[in-house]
Amino acid sequence: MKRKSREYTKDEVIEKFLMHIWMMIDVWDDTPKHTTKEKMSGLVHSILATIDGEAAGLPAFNLEPMPHPNDKEFQKDHGENWFPRKCQMAGGLHTRLYEVGEKYEMKKEKDVVSGASMEELPLMMGTLKFQASKNILSRRLKTETRG
Repeated sequence: MKRKSREYTKDEVIEKFLMHIWMMIDVWDDTPKHTTKEKMSGLVHSILATIDGEAAGLPAFNLEPMPHPNDKEFQKDHGENWFPRKCQMAGGLHTRLYEVGEKYEMKKEKDVVSGASMEELPLMMGTLKFQASKNILSRRLKTETRG
């Protein structure tokens, strides 16, 4: 019998998003050939790519500042700039990460993800995601057998 389709609930969307983040944590934790900085950079890149809509099985997500309602007036009164209320940031964050890092000379080491060729990147991420999925499944099985 065919199951009836429905929209995901807010809790289901949050859980899917966070499970993907945990999978990416496992992916980057299981890359022994890379420095801590490369792993952190890779994890941040993966999270931003997820928000940008570049993760398999997940859509893009909105990301925008939410300043306090009085922020604009307060900042103006003090001669400071303020954040806009509507400013969609998602959609290219994962590539801008490296541009900003280079601009401010924060990206010192060769980066694992940005150093990959366009041909290598899907294979690299697919392999890493497969390994992370195996790790998650292994942890679930261990938890279920204990309980």
